[in-house]
Amino acid sequence: MAQDLERFATGLVLGKFYPLTKGHQFLIETARRRCSKLYVAVGSRLDESISPEIRAAWIRQLYPDVIVVVQPSTLPYFPHECTTPDEFYLLWTQALREVCDGQSPEALFTSEDYGEVMAQYLGCSHVLVDKARNAVPISATQVRANPLACWEYLDPVVRAYFVRTVCIYGPESTGKTTLCEQLARHFGTIWQPEWARDYLGERHCEYPDMEIIARGHFADHDRFRRQAHRILFMDTEAITTLIYSQQYYGRSPAYVTEMADRMHQFVHLYLFTDIDVPWIPDTSRDLGAPAQRALMRQRMLDQLDQRGLPYVMISGDWETRFASAIRAVEMHVLK
Repeated sequence: MAQDLERFATGLVLGKFYPLTKGHQFLIETARRRCSKLYVAVGSRLDESISPEIRAAWIRQLYPDVIVVVQPSTLPYFPHECTTPDEFYLLWTQALREVCDGQSPEALFTSEDYGEVMAQYLGCSHVLVDKARNAVPISATQVRANPLACWEYLDPVVRAYFVRTVCIYGPESTGKTTLCEQLARHFGTIWQPEWARDYLGERHCEYPDMEIIARGHFADHDRFRRQAHRILFMDTEAITTLIYSQQYYGRSPAYVTEMADRMHQFVHLYLFTDIDVPWIPDTSRDLGAPAQRALMRQRMLDQLDQRGLPYVMISGDWETRFASAIRAVEMHVLK
């Protein structure tokens, strides 16, 4: 049988997957086709911005039949970090055998020159896969430098991590939903609607609804991120829920407060829609008096300022607002 068609009982793929690219997937899928049982070892260091657990979770989600093991962050990355190259390879030989249930795999699959030496220490075959990156011309270094420019080389499972969320934020009747729709259309992506509108329908919210709204909106967020193209526009979020809960009830559920405190983890930019447009009543709005609008505006600004969250004020007529929002996204999100 030709070497490139040889099959193995066990195989091993070794890498950082920092982040997981379609090039890595090509390597893993090649190994899966040729192995009855495949192990993937995820290397990591403490100073890397994407945790190895996240990287391992991507691989497990895409390939549930593969055994994925995160390597200790104390392992050296390069031979010069050890006293001798032999020490380096012996450390890795022991670690990789532990990944493979205490045994050497029958084959090690890599796209790198080091694979040949590592396979010799493991006592297994080395299968070199697309070293020249002809099948998938991308590297993880390129993705880390500019993930939005490398979008086509990332699976939707991975893209969700890199999606930039822009929250359209502001008091009632300031055009948030319309602006979300316009921006999503302009940037060729999607937007996440305000969860409370469908949930409440025609009725006014009650205090227990506040936690339900915050949970519902957050639960939907990951699904929308996976569908988004580089940017996700979002109509309101947990800080908004917190403010309205305090406005109506003088308190907020612990979960709402917790999520408001975590918004810096999910939102990259706030577009604050100002109150210099007419207030239009509907069944879900009741804070239209000028003094009430001004009060809510100040409360919402205070929350962003106190939390040190990045925002751009969006004001003027509707055409001016749309143009200002586009510039803000291009300057602060896509730069």
